[in-house]
Amino acid sequence: MTPSGSEPSATLHPTSTGSAVLSGVVRAVIAVDPRWRTAAGLGLTAAMVVVVGPFITVVLAVSAAGTVVVARRTARGRARREVRRTLPDVVDLLRLGAEADLTVLQAIGAVADHGLGPVASEAAIVVARTRTGERLVDALEHLRADDMLAPLADALIDAERYGTPLVRSLERLGTDARDQRRRQADARARRLPVQLLGPLVVCALPATLVLAVVPVVAVSLDGLAW
Repeated sequence: MTPSGSEPSATLHPTSTGSAVLSGVVRAVIAVDPRWRTAAGLGLTAAMVVVVGPFITVVLAVSAAGTVVVARRTARGRARREVRRTLPDVVDLLRLGAEADLTVLQAIGAVADHGLGPVASEAAIVVARTRTGERLVDALEHLRADDMLAPLADALIDAERYGTPLVRSLERLGTDARDQRRRQADARARRLPVQLLGPLVVCALPATLVLAVVPVVAVSLDGLAW
C-alpha cells in the first residue's frame, strides 16, 4: 500500500537499466574521434569496474555491444530494403529524363529534386559534389560501392564518358529492379504465415485451454469430491 496522495515508485531491473545506459554510452564512444576511441573505451571500462564490479561490467558490456550490433544490422537491412523498393521508380524517372533529351547530370538532378528514398538522397549528393567542381564521372564512383546501385552507376558513367545510349540501359535496369522488388515482396509474403504462427499460438492456445480443458477438469474434480 502506498500513502494517500503519493505515486507508487517504479521498480527498474538494474541489469536492464544499466544495459540501456551503457548502450548509449557505447554509441557515444563509437562516435568519438578514432584517435581517442581506444582511450575512451578503456576509461569507460575502468570506471564501470570501479563502480559496479567486474562481473556486472562484463554482463552490461556484452549486453550493450549486442544491442549496438543488432541495431546496426537492422538499420542496414532496412536501408537495403528501402533501396530495393524505390530503385525502380528512380530508374524510371531517369529514363524519362533521358527520353526528354536531358543530360545525365540534369536527369540526376531531376531525381534529386523529385525522387524519394535513399537513392534520391545519393543523387542529391552527386549533384552537390559536381557543384563543387568535381567531374560527374568521379562523383558517381562512390555509388559503385553499393552492389545494388553499381549497375545504375555503371550505366550513368558509360553514358557520360562514352556517350552510350542511356534509355536502353535504363529500360533493362528498370525491368531487373522491378523483378527484384517483386521477388522481395513474394518472399515477405511467404514468411508472413510463419511470423504469424507464434502470436496465433500464444493467443489462441490459452483460450482453447480455458474453454475446452478447464471445464472438463472442473467437472472431474467435482465428481471426485462427491
